[in-house]
Amino acid sequence: MEFHLEGPISEKTEIFSQDVRKATSLTLDLHRVTFINSIGVKNWITWMMSVPTNCKIELRNCPFVIISQINMVQGFLPKTARVQSFFAPYVDENGDELIRHLTRGVDYEYANGATPAVLTFVENYIDPQTKQEYEPDFVPSKITKFLTDV
Repeated sequence: MEFHLEGPISEKTEIFSQDVRKATSLTLDLHRVTFINSIGVKNWITWMMSVPTNCKIELRNCPFVIISQINMVQGFLPKTARVQSFFAPYVDENGDELIRHLTRGVDYEYANGATPAVLTFVENYIDPQTKQEYEPDFVPSKITKFLTDV
């Protein structure tokens, strides 16, 4: 099953009416999600609890508001889920923001047994077009907690 979410995640989000109790794989593309409110968080967790424990869940194109919830809210991301990509804010010395699309296998990788999580995006980033240097506008260890909580 694949879903593309758009707009706010709230009490009106239609995906929560989807029956996923028999799903074996679930892909959620969150690229167009704009925000999530507290009722949306509650509904998200309730909906995720209806997903079978053996279902492979992939989240793609997660906006930073979703990454924040994943790292702050216990149960937001089931143990069987993997974030395949997300957007992260970077800032230059003038305060100008750049949003980077970070991808699993390129910019980060999950911990696996004795192998720790890998973060390759934590260094300053130089925009190839403008040659401007940007640094993460977040604390990498705090927003990548999901890589080790598996």
